[in-house]
Amino acid sequence: MNAKKGIIKRSDLIGRLVLDRQTVEKLGDIEEIAVDLNSNQVIGFTTKSGMLPVGGKKRAFSWQQIDTIGVDAVLVNKSTDEDEFLLPENADSSMGHEVWTDAGKKVGVLVDYLIKNDTGTVTNYLFKTDGGLQRHFTGDLYYASISHDQRG
Repeated sequence: MNAKKGIIKRSDLIGRLVLDRQTVEKLGDIEEIAVDLNSNQVIGFTTKSGMLPVGGKKRAFSWQQIDTIGVDAVLVNKSTDEDEFLLPENADSSMGHEVWTDAGKKVGVLVDYLIKNDTGTVTNYLFKTDGGLQRHFTGDLYYASISHDQRG
């Protein structure tokens, strides 16, 4: 990947234009990002083209197909139709997962995460509390770091 090393929020990628690096053809806008929650690794993402909620063409791309993550668009190396990427079944793209402490207390729900541009590794999860921790912090959004032993 030619992109500068850095961190980007999942929410900043959603809706971003995706272009074929070779032809500059518009392939759609990023609709979902799929993560393997066991390895904290982005597996890939889907795009959807077309203005209407129904219809339009959906495509899936692996994180390895990304050439550059720019401010306004993501450039990908598009696969041929024969080897089109499919997201695996263990990929998870939904927000709203509950966040629990080791002691078994629910502290909030997942609302976003941070991704390393160059590797697709999720470095932090952003969760919103349901009131349990607000007395200790200002605001209601918190970052949960991933320790190295949790990555496997």
